[in-house]
Parts: sequence; structure tokens; C-alpha cells
Amino acid sequence: DAEEKFLKKCMKHQRKLQKEEQRLEADCHTTAHPCFPAEFRSHVREVHEHYTQADGPSYARWIAHALWMGEEFTLQVDSHTRFVKDWDEILLRQYAACPHEKCVLTNHLLAYERAPKLGEDAQ
Repeated sequence: DAEEKFLKKCMKHQRKLQKEEQRLEADCHTTAHPCFPAEFRSHVREVHEHYTQADGPSYARWIAHALWMGEEFTLQVDSHTRFVKDWDEILLRQYAACPHEKCVLTNHLLAYERAPKLGEDAQ
């Protein structure tokens, strides 16, 4: 009947839109993106999931652990994390100041506020 045909057409269109949304999301974050330096692509492993499939920070940490391949350091950040200049050198200095080699650097980040640019002295 006409209503059933209409619903099928709507569902087909919705699936098409969902696939396009997933493609755009993956393109936005993938290491294949042209702005991601080619020399670092082999150093990054990614997992992309639609936000509706998210299952909290514990699940995200489990995924990160599954991707670990023996690296000396790992970093897990939230999508709203902003970095200051030389953030990596700052972290390495903090790690070097730890009392032994099995230390973990952790922090509860400040609330995210959209800003055009953080000052040079922000840390």
C-alpha cells in the first residue's frame, strides 16, 4: 500500500544519510587526512565509533589497552582536550621528575570552554 511504500523509501533514505554521516566522521579523524603528517601515520592506531555506540570511559580505556603494542608511553585524551605549546616536552619533564619508572601522570582536565586561542602562558 502507499503508506508502506512511503515508509520503505524513508528508511532507505535514512540509511543513506547515516552511512554518509559515518563516512564524514571517519574522514574528519583519520590519519589518512591530508593535514596529518605522513611520517607519523605509522605511530598512530585509531578506532572510530559513532557517538551512539559509546559506552563510557571504561570501554574507551579497554579499547586503548587493546591497541597497546609495548610502547614506552601512551596518551589518552578526551575529544575536548586542548594542548599548549610544547605539551609533550612538559609531560616528559614531569615524568622524569617522578620517583620511579612505574609512575602514571594523570589529571582531571579543566572544563572545556571554546576560545579562539589560549595564551602562551596557559598550562
